[in-house]
Amino acid sequence: MMKKMISLLLAALLCCGGALAEAPAGEKVGSINVNGSYEISAVVPEGYQMTVVQEDSSRIQGTLRADEDGTRPILAFSIVYEETYSDIDRMNDMTEEDLAFLEGTYAEQNPTITYRETAHGTKLMCVTGTVGTADFLSILTIYRGYMIEFDVFPGQETDGKLTEEQVNMAVDFLSGMTFTQLRE
Repeated sequence: MMKKMISLLLAALLCCGGALAEAPAGEKVGSINVNGSYEISAVVPEGYQMTVVQEDSSRIQGTLRADEDGTRPILAFSIVYEETYSDIDRMNDMTEEDLAFLEGTYAEQNPTITYRETAHGTKLMCVTGTVGTADFLSILTIYRGYMIEFDVFPGQETDGKLTEEQVNMAVDFLSGMTFTQLRE
């Protein structure tokens, strides 16, 4: 599990290096171009910097980190093309059986699984739990055959616990994601 968390953290670092633009209200927007097919954009939480760590034709990994603040959570993301989901346009289109199978991949961590939606109606699966003494939050969705996963880890200078406010910040960030079609 720890290896997965580290690889996801590295993946998140890679994905966040996409173009950043200023939103009209002065908020920073992070954008990631996914193989020229579509773009994912979201308002970056105040004080955070988005960095893409690795990018190739099948995977983008990156992170969002708070500027020099070891108490704020680290968000890592991974966008990976999965042949299994090649015929899935959005997680919303998955059957109950497919969702149950996906939920089962987290079974050994004995998590709590809930569902949310982005502002544009894209379903998000939210997985919370504890590994050792550290809390974790994984939020994932499927979009056009890509598994998009964000993992939230406690800051390095904390007791390993995520506060409700930190969890809400991460869920709000992901709930605000927009997917823009660039080509068919």
